[in-house]
Amino acid sequence: MTVEIKLLGPVAALVDGSPISLGGPIRQAVLAVLAMRAPEVVQPDELISLVWGDAAPSSAAGNMQTYVSSLRRALEPNRSQDQPPGLLMRAGGGYQLRLPPGTVDIQEFSRLADEGFQAAADGRLDDAAASLHAALSKWRGEPLSGVHGPFAQAQRNSCIEHRLNVLESWARVLLELGRPAEVVAALREPAATNPMRERLAAYFIQALHQCCLDDEARAHYELVERELGERFGVTPAAELSSLLADITDDQNAAPASDRAPTHLPPDVRSFTGRQAELARMQGFARAPAGSPRLIVLHGAGGSGKTALAVRFGMEVADRFPDGRFYVDLRGFAPGGELPSTGAAAGALLRAVGAQADRIPAHDGARVAYLRTLLAGKRALIMLDNARDAEQVRPLLPGTDGCLTIVTSRRRLRELAVSEGALRLPVDVLAESEAVALLGGIIGHRRIAAEPAVAVELVRHCGSMPLPLRIVAERAALRSRRELAELVAELTEAQRRLDVLSAGEDSTSLRVVFSWSYAALAPENARMFRLLGGFPGPDISVPMAAAMAGCADRDAERAIRALQEAHLLEERTAGYYRLHDLLRAYARERFELDEPEEAKKTALRRLVGWYLYGAQAADILLAPQPRAPGPPMEPLSEAVTPPEFTHQRMAAEWCEAELPNLLAVIELAASAGFRRHAWLIPNFLIGFFIRRCHFPEWIHTMTIAIEQCRALGDPNAEVRCRYNRLIAYNQVSQFDRTLAEAFELLASDEINTEPGVRPYLRNAIGNALLGTDRPAEAAEQLEKALTGEQGEGAARLPGLLACLGEAYTALGRLTEARERHEQALEMRNEQNDLAGQSSSLRGIGQLELRAGDSRSAVNHFIEARRLARTVGVHREEALSLRALGETYLRLPGRHAEAIDALSAALDIFDHLGDATAEDVRAKLRGLSTTEPDTKPA
Repeated sequence: MTVEIKLLGPVAALVDGSPISLGGPIRQAVLAVLAMRAPEVVQPDELISLVWGDAAPSSAAGNMQTYVSSLRRALEPNRSQDQPPGLLMRAGGGYQLRLPPGTVDIQEFSRLADEGFQAAADGRLDDAAASLHAALSKWRGEPLSGVHGPFAQAQRNSCIEHRLNVLESWARVLLELGRPAEVVAALREPAATNPMRERLAAYFIQALHQCCLDDEARAHYELVERELGERFGVTPAAELSSLLADITDDQNAAPASDRAPTHLPPDVRSFTGRQAELARMQGFARAPAGSPRLIVLHGAGGSGKTALAVRFGMEVADRFPDGRFYVDLRGFAPGGELPSTGAAAGALLRAVGAQADRIPAHDGARVAYLRTLLAGKRALIMLDNARDAEQVRPLLPGTDGCLTIVTSRRRLRELAVSEGALRLPVDVLAESEAVALLGGIIGHRRIAAEPAVAVELVRHCGSMPLPLRIVAERAALRSRRELAELVAELTEAQRRLDVLSAGEDSTSLRVVFSWSYAALAPENARMFRLLGGFPGPDISVPMAAAMAGCADRDAERAIRALQEAHLLEERTAGYYRLHDLLRAYARERFELDEPEEAKKTALRRLVGWYLYGAQAADILLAPQPRAPGPPMEPLSEAVTPPEFTHQRMAAEWCEAELPNLLAVIELAASAGFRRHAWLIPNFLIGFFIRRCHFPEWIHTMTIAIEQCRALGDPNAEVRCRYNRLIAYNQVSQFDRTLAEAFELLASDEINTEPGVRPYLRNAIGNALLGTDRPAEAAEQLEKALTGEQGEGAARLPGLLACLGEAYTALGRLTEARERHEQALEMRNEQNDLAGQSSSLRGIGQLELRAGDSRSAVNHFIEARRLARTVGVHREEALSLRALGETYLRLPGRHAEAIDALSAALDIFDHLGDATAEDVRAKLRGLSTTEPDTKPA
């Protein structure tokens, strides 16, 4: 038999994993005293004093014997009357609770904290962080909640102080490990509620500063300064003052233009010509407020539009102190797939500095949020490779302080009409400018030595900057050979080539590309054509190594060679891109030059690398440990999969690779790697939840379902369809949830995976609650508990909590409380903070229905705190909504109600959640003046 005593929160005890009834507050207090003093013997008089203090009744001694006897029966339910007690017994004239180590959560908290303190002292920071976090995870709420008496109050205060000490030590360790974002998330609420705790404030301010949240850091310092001055008439300690000075020094250390974020591609070396275009752009940018703020550069592929836009961005950097931002709209990329408006807006939001987990899910909400962040700023926005005006319009900032530059192969006349855009054609270079560009790279002496040959070389390149740079880089590497030899090689290459396209891609480009490709070393040529088979926009060395089946160092050597040959360009740190014309040529070479079996093997390595990377991320990001899934295809020994050491690293990899992951899922589906195509989306669910990528979740899960059907795998299909239902519920698409869930329950496929039935009933129950149909929700959930899978359903805390919500709405409050407490206990055991938040919100609704508004407020505040801690934004919004609606019932809380509802609306809008309209309607109906209220 195992016994667990839980005191860090409401007092609870479990026997063999099942909660037992402890009775009222006095009996809970007796257990708490004996558990915390275990294995000491506590004398009856002392026990009475600790439980009642000076308020002990005359019958206290007799009552105590009754309480102890009932506790014995509860703790040892299977003990017969003729057996002596094995846990709670009389010894030395008093009472003794004999428990094995690790039984009482407070003692386990102290043990783990001591381990963490020692590890930190020894310099074992990773071990320290793990132990201190494990200690903090033991907390379920206010210690000894609901228990009265002097002992309980003293222990409560001591435990809270101990927890703050552990929290401070944990924060210090995380800062030393370079994890300030986790510190900010963990300390926001305790720092706000304990403003005079200066060590806590110091770690919080330091973490904020490291996360570039200097305004919030300064605001918190001012809060601490104000509280200390008003209460004690003192100023903050020197440590805090020096932190504030560091923040001020850092902000004043460099001019604003140096601090401005810059996301433009690198400026090309030996930029030549375009002086007339630059002058017109400069004049347009100086126009007074209210003038159009959009420039369109249009011209053929390879004519140098992007280079011109980047050069202009460098020249006017001082006019845009709030940053210069870039997004590639891929309007003419091979394959024709355009990034969605939401994807482009998301890329800009990340560049502007929006926290990844606060970026809205809905396209329209992303656009609105982008305009909000850019309002009042002076920033340069570059939209590269636009296909048409409709791709551009939603991304325009709409503010006088920002200037937008668009590049396109099309003229985009509509933007001149509707937005007043300045349209500038970017033609081929004048012959003299092209020769100057060539000379800037290979040296003007070589041009002077062979001027006529240099002109012929320029003409071979059509005077276009892209092929000119490729040829010039090659010539620079062959400095001892005459230019005439290069011209002869190009002439021969042109003779061999057929003109395969009558479109924009000129014959000159194809000649140069073919010639450059033929000159590559075999291993570099293979890498070039393999990259043509890669479907995503962003190329990394580890991905390239996986696709080629080589070591990272060999892949990096090949990529550097391609970069030096001007066939590949680095766009951001660690990521490279092919110009879309070069990508099309590389794709052609991949199809023509790579043997069929080699192509298949390269793609298998590629999708395998992403599959194992997604699985590694899922281990850290999944909301709950995932049950073992189907076996995966072994990864080639030549491929090293991604590895992650912490959640942030995993989430950042998924975020950076998201466009590639979406493209690889599509490739896996079309190329016959069907298992990869359904497994990868399932491994991304934890990431999708944390970063609110709900459209991507639904889209990829739809692909997964199609692949399961093609494989004839009904088990996998059922799982994927259920996972898509969860996404529907996350964005309040309840009608879609209900239609598909009932269809799935009635299907033959469900018989292959019967264990999913309770989960489906749970999803249905949530959807019915979302549409205000609690009686139907209760019916569905009760069916789950009484059906064939009832035993499994009873172990699902989400289902029990959902049933508790349904019972609350129906007024069945006793049953509701029972279900909620069962669910919360399970979630505490699982350390499921998101689930605990949901349960506390449900209990808050129960308290509200029972008439205890103030208790409801406390539950909603704690629910919101937990949801915010783990970044479950919809749950946070639901808690804020409930909190705001409860404040409306309380006198003097009207302004707080508006604040809470407004915060909920902001999150719902970010998520693209239909619930936003209900909250918006409620806010419209509220006045900002205090209404007449009656006490609740």
